Amino acid sequence: MVEDFFNSNDSFRYLKNYYNLQDTAEIYGVSRLEIKHSNFLAWILNPKNSKLGTLNMRNLLKVIQNHYKKDNSNFKSLNLNDSMITLSEDSIKREKHNIDLFITFQLDNDDYAIILENKIYSGIHDNQLLNYYNTIETNYTKYNEDNIIRVFLYTDYQDDNFVKHQKTKAITDGYIPITYQDIYENVLLPILDYSTEAKEIFLVSEYIHCLANYTDDTGNGIMIITKQDRKCLANLFQEDKMLKFITNIRDSSKDNEYLTFYNNNKSLFLMCFNKYRRILLQEDKKSQLIIKLETILHNKKYILHTKISSKPYRGIAELLSDMLEDLSAKYDYDKLDSMFNNFYSDPLFVPVGDILNVSHPKWFTTHEKTIHIYNKDCYVLSSWGSSDYEELKNKINELNIEITLE
Repeated sequence: MVEDFFNSNDSFRYLKNYYNLQDTAEIYGVSRLEIKHSNFLAWILNPKNSKLGTLNMRNLLKVIQNHYKKDNSNFKSLNLNDSMITLSEDSIKREKHNIDLFITFQLDNDDYAIILENKIYSGIHDNQLLNYYNTIETNYTKYNEDNIIRVFLYTDYQDDNFVKHQKTKAITDGYIPITYQDIYENVLLPILDYSTEAKEIFLVSEYIHCLANYTDDTGNGIMIITKQDRKCLANLFQEDKMLKFITNIRDSSKDNEYLTFYNNNKSLFLMCFNKYRRILLQEDKKSQLIIKLETILHNKKYILHTKISSKPYRGIAELLSDMLEDLSAKYDYDKLDSMFNNFYSDPLFVPVGDILNVSHPKWFTTHEKTIHIYNKDCYVLSSWGSSDYEELKNKINELNIEITLE
């Protein structure tokens, strides 16, 4: 039986035991509440809470410095291993001027301030990032521009288009993007390595479990990939029986023992599939296994083939956006316009500046579905739906443009 393999596999049993174990944050129902994560970060950075003193703050600054792009700034040039950090328990403020974390401190007697905006499965709204900076610059005149460090903390294991847009917006507004994976690897793990306080070790271990765990059955709740994740998943996915299991649950149309076992452990398998897929993508391993996992995770049924890769999509709009972005590297705007805009009465894409001249498009998306074609930012427009896919597929394949749909 299929469950015999999983019940006897040490890696699977570890993952099952770890992720079926509830942490206190999950019991309290706060594991994905942004404000609670900000509270915990404020706690671990406060030197009064640890005999490690300013080590946690120093490690956070190293993460920020590693992502800092201004090579000629004082902060970028500092040797943070040797710098003296002056940080009091009053230096870390929550929701000051509506800022998630506002941290004031000294590095080698120079005054610095950190504006840290924390986003967990939520987006930047309006001009909030610039407004935070302008508020601090206006009200705290002792900090010059280079000494106000703007940080955007986010989880990068989300929808790729959403993450790309959020990160671009933050960078445009002068913020340094760092991830919860950075926090886990560079701030939390060193606490476990060096702390001698049982309370601190327990709380940080609980918090790591909170970051690593799922709270639903969608497979999209991932915040970090732990060291143990990588080890266990690498071992598990080397097993032929695991690969056979994936093929069977993806391709089976009728109930069977594979689907039954999968459905009985769905949240656990979604965690395993999503994390291992991310690991493969990080290692730049283009494999059929990624496509299989994405098909299961996101019910992606539209597949685009190019000369360099094959990629599945869960919707027509997502597919068209990626396809046009790929083609824009090869064809200019006028060529693409003549190719595609005779498919339907509505154009397939249109320059952003001309959007008001488009008469009643049946469907279009905004900033998350834009492409850049020869210095033109274009909205992807479409009245194609899933029922039209066969017609769309035939038209695309007839164009002979080194792209095919399956």
